Parts: sequence; C-alpha cells; structure tokens
Amino acid sequence: MKSFRNLKFCSFAILLTFVCAPLHAATVTLSQIYVSIGPDANTSPNYGAYTTNAQAGVIAGGVNEGGSIATTPSAYNVVGTGNTASVNGAQITNSPFPSWLGVADPTGALAAEKGNMIYWSIVFQGTNISLSNINLTQNSTDPLDYFGDSTQPGGLATTSFAGIDYAPDLVGITSTNQLITSGVGTQLVNEIVITGFGEAQDGYGFPAVGTDAQQLAAIDQAFAQGLGNYSINTCYYYGPVAQGSPSSCDSTSVANALTPEPTAFSTVAIALFLSSAVWMYRRQGRNSLG
Repeated sequence: MKSFRNLKFCSFAILLTFVCAPLHAATVTLSQIYVSIGPDANTSPNYGAYTTNAQAGVIAGGVNEGGSIATTPSAYNVVGTGNTASVNGAQITNSPFPSWLGVADPTGALAAEKGNMIYWSIVFQGTNISLSNINLTQNSTDPLDYFGDSTQPGGLATTSFAGIDYAPDLVGITSTNQLITSGVGTQLVNEIVITGFGEAQDGYGFPAVGTDAQQLAAIDQAFAQGLGNYSINTCYYYGPVAQGSPSSCDSTSVANALTPEPTAFSTVAIALFLSSAVWMYRRQGRNSLG
C-alpha cells in the first residue's frame, strides 16, 4: 500500500524528522489460509460450536480443535494450508436430507446434519484495521466456473465485507484482547479472525426420488459429470482487489469421482439438476457471511 509524504515545507533534517513525519498507511499482515470442512452454516445446529472450535484453532495457527470431523460435527480439522488442500467433492456437498461427508442418513451426533461446506479461514493483524476493508475473490477451474462469476474478468466472483457486521465467525480483537463479535464492521481493531466464509456444492433442488442414499449418489454423479476434477482459487485482500494490496491466496483441489449412474435417475434429470443447482448458487450468493 502507498505511503504519503508531504515534503513541501521541509528543508532541514530536523524538520523532516519531527515536523513532517511521513504518514504511513497501516501495515497489515495476513496469515496463510487455513482450509477446513465443517457443517452447513445455514442448517446445522452445531455450527455455533464449530465456530468456537474454529476460532481457537485458527488463532493458534491452524491446529485441530474439538475432536475428529468423522464423528463430531463441531470439530475443526484443517485439511490443508497454503495451496496444499485436497478434498473429495462429496465431502463438501450439502443436501436437503441428513448427510455427512458424503454419507446419507448418519447416526448419533451427526444425525441432524445436512451435508458440509468447505471453509477458508484467515487472520489479519495490524493497527486500526477493520472488517469493512476486507475483500475476497474466488473462481474455479471447472467448465462452469461454479465458484466464480463468468461475467467478470478472469471469471472472478468478488465478495466485499463492507456492510457486514462482526459476528462469532467474523471476530475482531482489540489491542486489549477484547473480542468484538457484534457491531458494525467499520469498528477498528488490531486483529481479525475470519472462519465463516464457506461454500458448498449445492445439493438442493434435485427431484426427491428414491432413498436418501440414492438421491445423494445421484447428486454426486451430477457434480462429477458437470464439474469433474477442478480447483477453487481463493484470495483475501486488505483493501482493494488490486496489485499492491496485502493479500493471501489458496488453491484447493476438488475431486469428483464418476460412479455408475443410480438407477433411480436419468441422465436428463441429472443435467437438469446441475443447471438448477448452478442457478440457485448464483441467486443465493455467499449466504454464510453475517
């Protein structure tokens, strides 16, 4: 970011030092991006507990908290950092019926879950920084640019945190270690921890035919046929999305494996579902913010 100096009336070194001190823009540092898989922010009764674990894990430098996501929906488990994350598409798909990590009708603590989202968490540090100055871009390399915006240069979808309030998954921390979990995003803090930006392969909208397991298999097949294997490219910025703004980026690999087509569904039904899922995604946008 630019530093501004007014040297018009500064003729002597002493004046340069004490009278016309440079006005530097705040120095902001960004951590690497921590990638995790968690519950659906919009439907899970365990999202609040997941957020608590995620905040602790991210602040500690991207460590696991709260057990294993295989059995505990509130657990925070890092699946990759700094361009190293690799996930299975079925693990980041939500559904209108109970599912968890690509398995329909889970039991026990997982019974109330409706699929999963992938989250990109990060820490911003500086002096007098605010949530409102943070921006994010995202696109994906699949044929549909499912996580991007094909109408924009480079297919980038841009998310601005301007107008977004602080929240338990968008936390500000003051110089006295006071946690700011509510209030306007323009409030100045010294640290910001974001755990609440997440996305999913949207499994809603498929015709409800067959068992939950059959429906989930058909949803997975639809994404495998339509998206294949791809990468999601995500960048956080402090300030404008432009060269020179402090930033941190990640590329997450997603694998969607083709399986024999479920007998309950036709290829036409799968194609119609995928097109409607993309439309719903575009319409709903990033609904995990706020």
